[in-house]
This record gives sequence, C-alpha cells and structure tokens, in this order.
Amino acid sequence: MTTSLFQNSLFLSMENMNEWAQSVLECAAAAHDENKRELGQWIKRREGLNTLSQLKRTVKRLHSNSQDYAEGFVAGAFGLSFDMSKAATDITPLRQAYATLLLLTNEFLDTFVQQMQNGQLKWFRVPFAHPGIIRMVEYMLVNQQFCRHIEFDSPDWESCLINVIALAGTIAHWVVSRYSVNSWFKEAELYMLANEKYHTELKTRMFSLSGDECYALE
Repeated sequence: MTTSLFQNSLFLSMENMNEWAQSVLECAAAAHDENKRELGQWIKRREGLNTLSQLKRTVKRLHSNSQDYAEGFVAGAFGLSFDMSKAATDITPLRQAYATLLLLTNEFLDTFVQQMQNGQLKWFRVPFAHPGIIRMVEYMLVNQQFCRHIEFDSPDWESCLINVIALAGTIAHWVVSRYSVNSWFKEAELYMLANEKYHTELKTRMFSLSGDECYALE
C-alpha cells in the first residue's frame, strides 16, 4: 500500500491523493474475487469511507516528521541561521534577501566538488547533492524508515529514491520560502499548488539527468 507511493509519487496533489486511496481499496477488492461484490459495497459504506480517510492520512503522516525535522534543520544547512555577529537591525533584511536569492533557481539544492580533469583541478556542480538535501534524505531513509519501502535490488529502486529526493527538495524549498517572506519561519500549508508544481519540476529535472552527470564550472 505505502510502497506504491514510493513507486509513483510521495507528494500527491489532493486530487491524486483521493484517486490513490480509492485505487488501493479497489485493488484490494479485485484481489478477492469471491468477495468482490461485498467489498465493493463496503467501500461505499461508512467503514469504507473511514478507511479511505485513513489512507489519505497515511500520506500526510509520511510528511509530518519530515516537516518537523526540516523546520529545525534547513535554516542551518542553507546558511539561514540566526547570525549573532550581525546587528539586530540587519538580521531580518539580510536573511530575507539571502533566502530570496537561494530561491532564484533549483541549483541551491546542488553542491560543488573539485576533481581532476585532463590534469587540471576543476570545480563541478553535482545536482541535488547539497549536504542539507543529503542529510534530509538520510533522515527519511533511516529515522523515518523509508528504506523499508525501497528494495535496492528491485528494478524500480531508482524511481523510488528519486521520489524521496524530490520530497526532500520540495520540503527544503518550502522552508526556505518561508524565510524569504519576512526572514522568519512561519507556519504555512505544505499542500499548495505552488509546491505541487515545484515537486513536479524537481522530478522532471532529475529524470533529465544521466546517472553520472555533473556540471563543470568554467
């Protein structure tokens, strides 16, 4: 049930969330031909509707711990922590300006490494490898036990991991966007159309990359 989210998307729109929950119950009913009719009727009754609601809450529970962790972690990882060396009057505009700068492109989720190329030491940009994203993915896989839903010897393990990275990037972007508003993190709804579009944008970028792709900086 939950594994199908990892195979398809970990950030469903509200419409897709309803469709996913409905399809899970319908698949369960189809798997029991002898009780198919009874199960079909049960889905429409209060018990079935309650189960649909529980399934949709499953998606939000996957996000809740990630959100709680990100709210306290992302600021430090992306250089938005409270800077005691700055004057109090400077902290708000500087932090707001820096958060806004980060959001100009998706590349704030990347990192830079040095490697030898043709005998010269060059800088390379590695997509989605910012330490903040790597740590969030590690937290999700280990602390939230996302790894239980990813079989690394299965054909679709890469797609599952891409969905985890895309969720981490979306939540990180959501937190940074809060700081860009007034330099302080304020509670805001995660399930917004803007975040759905951003999540799709991240997945599109990831699927467009080759397995060993990085960008040389001239």
